[in-house]
Amino acid sequence: MRLLQFSLLLLLCWHPLLQAQTSVWQVKKGDDVVLLGGTVHLLPAAEFPLPAEFETAFAQSSVLFLEAPVPEPTDQQAMQAMMQQLQYPAGTGLKQKLSVDVYQQLAAYFKKFGTDVAALDSFKPGFVAVQLSLLEMSATGISGEGVDTYFANKAKQQQKPVRFLETLDFQIQLIAGMGEGYESEFIKQNLANTAELGPLMHQSIKAWRLGDLAKIDELLLKDARAEDPKLFQQMFTARNQRWLGQIRQMFGNTDKELVLVGAGHLPGEDGLLVLLQQAGFEVKPL
Repeated sequence: MRLLQFSLLLLLCWHPLLQAQTSVWQVKKGDDVVLLGGTVHLLPAAEFPLPAEFETAFAQSSVLFLEAPVPEPTDQQAMQAMMQQLQYPAGTGLKQKLSVDVYQQLAAYFKKFGTDVAALDSFKPGFVAVQLSLLEMSATGISGEGVDTYFANKAKQQQKPVRFLETLDFQIQLIAGMGEGYESEFIKQNLANTAELGPLMHQSIKAWRLGDLAKIDELLLKDARAEDPKLFQQMFTARNQRWLGQIRQMFGNTDKELVLVGAGHLPGEDGLLVLLQQAGFEVKPL
């Protein structure tokens, strides 16, 4: 599923940033430092404890920045608002948007997991694609809280301030817009990728633990960028540019910020590490 496979941006493997063997970085301007970590949003319990540099960065920080807030499952009002954005208006459904062949393929896939595709007919392709991913990864043992949730909970326990780069509404709109205008092609592509997703993510998690950005790049991003450049631009390139501006504004105060974003936002010509270097910051591993 390309929402979760859009993890890294293609870059030549000889680039020095990709050889540093870490997923946590110091971004420096004079004596001022912002810490930047690349995360995985879903991790099996066996992947804890996390690499030591994450705990070091958290201990050094005075404020934590995450991509966006996540509502509690018990917050029914927030959950209902999310679902409304991810659903079609009354009178429209996924079955009307997909070709007969693709809809039948989708139905056959969900049937393997005991789910009737009709239960998802009111939802937009982006939400359905997320469900494909979660089912496939759960079947291969990839589930549970990720790095972001772990540190959000830890910050709450320690009463450390938590701030966000984006709103939840913005991220939901990103998902809601996925595949719009090419629904059949989008779902067909995601179905074709399901078999490889579990093994690919296990390899990627291993590379992430080692801080091997070049390996993650090789595993995930090359195909993802080529298959859907429009989605890649929306999910990564544009957001990295906005986050660059926000990170620049973190300098010149007394806070010590730790910024945690998906690992796919770090490498590449349009990734945060290169963008920060180009903006004049010193970027080096923690």
